[in-house]
Parts: sequence; C-alpha cells; structure tokens
Amino acid sequence: VFSLVIVFFSVKTIARNAQWKTYLTLYRHDVKEFDNSVQIHNLLATRLVLESLQEKSIDKQRKLREEAIIHYKKALEIYPGFFNAQYDLARTYRLLDEGENAIHEYKKTIILDSLFTYPYIQIALIYESKNQPNNAIPYYEKFLQLNPGDVQVYFNLSSLYFKQGDFDNAIKTNLKAIEMAPGAYDP
Repeated sequence: VFSLVIVFFSVKTIARNAQWKTYLTLYRHDVKEFDNSVQIHNLLATRLVLESLQEKSIDKQRKLREEAIIHYKKALEIYPGFFNAQYDLARTYRLLDEGENAIHEYKKTIILDSLFTYPYIQIALIYESKNQPNNAIPYYEKFLQLNPGDVQVYFNLSSLYFKQGDFDNAIKTNLKAIEMAPGAYDP
C-alpha cells in the first residue's frame, strides 16, 4: 500500500513539473482547474502585470495587462471585498492609461479601506493630468488629512491653487508644508 501511494504521488509530481516551467504556465494551468479560486485569479493577474513590466513590446505589455484585468475582475466577482485585487485592478488600469476606469476602481478601493492613502493621490494625479483641478483638489486634501507629512503633495496642491488664482489657499498650503518640513525648498 505504501509503495502504491509513493508511486501515485511520484507520477503526480512528475506530471506537475511540466506546469512549473514558469509562474505564468503554472497559474494559467491552475486557473482552469480552480476557476472559483479568488487567490489563483489574483496570483495570475499579478504575475501578468509583473511580466508586462518586463516586456519590451508595447503590444505585448497591453495584452498582458488586459488579461490581468480579466482575472482581477473574476477575483472580485468571486469575492467583492478582496482589497488587493481591487487596488491592483485600479493600478492596472492606470498602467493602461485608462484614467476614468482607474479612477472608478480607485474609488472602490477607498470604499474598502478609506485610510489607505495611495488611491487618493492617484486619483488627484489623474484628474490633474486631465486638467481638472477642481476634481483633483479634494483628493489631495484628503490625502494630506491622512498623511500630513508629504511635502510633495503640499507642493502639488499649492500649485493647483496658484494656477486657479486662489493665492490665499496656495499660501496657506505652502505655510503648512513649511511647518511640516522646515528645510523643504519648494514651499
């Protein structure tokens, strides 16, 4: 009996070795076997994004990221409260330069964890890049409320105020930045 068990598991191990060629081959195989696994969809999506960052071809990068989005969405379909998948979905949209989709997904991330500051800054940067300062300002302000020590964000916010002609708020923001980091140059 012991010999049969050893033989059985040896065969299974040898068969599995072919799937271990790369993480992508392993995860792509396993996602077919365990389609209702939140974690395998998340692992595959994350691996696809990592691979896309190593890829030189813009077309291949895009395809890998689009495939990652499918798997992040599947993970969130299975478990809507999965913070990592939600956050990484937003980041992947950002990598694809799909600002509106990224904003939408970052806002969902904020719903899952309103104290996590990264989505606020990303939303603000996207709005700022789209020349929508009125939309960017509240996200910079919320970020600073949660993370008051980031001088660069004070600088970004004061610049927006300045560009809008709101010099009083620009000055107040710079004074707060100087208070937080007296040696900082920009404020």
